[in-house]
Amino acid sequence: MRRAEFFRKGGRWRGLVKGKRWLLLTRWVNLTGSKRQELNGLFALNRRLFKAYLLKESLDRLWSCRYEGAMLRYLQQWIDQLRWQLLKPFQKLAWMLLDHVEGILNYCRTKVPLGVVKAVNSNIKALMRRGRGYTNLRYLLLKAQRMAATKTELNSSSSPKQPEMSCLSDSRSEPKR
Repeated sequence: MRRAEFFRKGGRWRGLVKGKRWLLLTRWVNLTGSKRQELNGLFALNRRLFKAYLLKESLDRLWSCRYEGAMLRYLQQWIDQLRWQLLKPFQKLAWMLLDHVEGILNYCRTKVPLGVVKAVNSNIKALMRRGRGYTNLRYLLLKAQRMAATKTELNSSSSPKQPEMSCLSDSRSEPKR
């Protein structure tokens, strides 16, 4: 978005936006006063960039919705705001979000921290790198499932608990009647 907007303006505007990528990607609440002023200077030069930044910031609220209906309504309102802005990258993002709306609603049902998801994905990628020669997809999925279950069992319990073995009770420990 950033590059396209300033390349559209012409050569002398390109230098103004050079090196501002991380500034534009950073959330407003995480910016210091001087960085906010710098960002406001960019917004004064380009209104479409300002609109894109506001849309990016407002989409962040989607992840704080507690109910599926509220999340779906907020997503629809966000897409309605986008309709008249003519920002092609955001329209592409909207289509992708609509394609994955079921997964987004699943996040509302069960809030799994995104760091955990990223860790599981990186573990699966490492497994695929280790086993480049896997020819059977079912075997690869079984290995990934086993790896995820093992890691979850190790990380989920803060204190070790003894498993209940009521079904494996020894006949000597209980008197027969």
